Amino acid sequence: MKAVRWILGLIAIFVGVFVLDLIFYNYVFNSEMMAQGGLVRSPEELRKLMPVMFGGQFLFALLFTYYFFKIYKEAKFLPLRGFLYGFWIGLFVFGLKAVWEYYLFAISTKLVLFMLGLGWIECIMAGMTLGIIGWILPLIIGGMSGKAQGAPPPAAAAQPAPPPAQ
Repeated sequence: MKAVRWILGLIAIFVGVFVLDLIFYNYVFNSEMMAQGGLVRSPEELRKLMPVMFGGQFLFALLFTYYFFKIYKEAKFLPLRGFLYGFWIGLFVFGLKAVWEYYLFAISTKLVLFMLGLGWIECIMAGMTLGIIGWILPLIIGGMSGKAQGAPPPAAAAQPAPPPAQ
């Protein structure tokens, strides 16, 4: 079950981050990014570098999922812990990234804050997704195998009754 939970989490995080990045960078941030002049690659260059983006998103999903399930193996309240994990990882990673990008590149404060907000939201959603997967998957698999949490133990094998005392 650990492998199933890990693989489902990895796929969910990879797809979720990809979809959010696709929506936000192509539609929401597009005008702000293009207003930055030559700092942002052209759409043709971005399409050519798509494998690099996929690799980065897969590595993010792999590490995020691995450390979440490594830290919270047997923890209770996994959706809440997932929220907190995503909150702090997102603040740390994307907060530092935002400060670094603002310092290094001549981009607007608005774009830096957009990217910080998106990264933070992605991490929070990814953490909650992993928390829900880690919480609900044992219930589903346990229910299918008859080992649901809280189920009574199976009856003991029928033993012959002891002879009556005389």
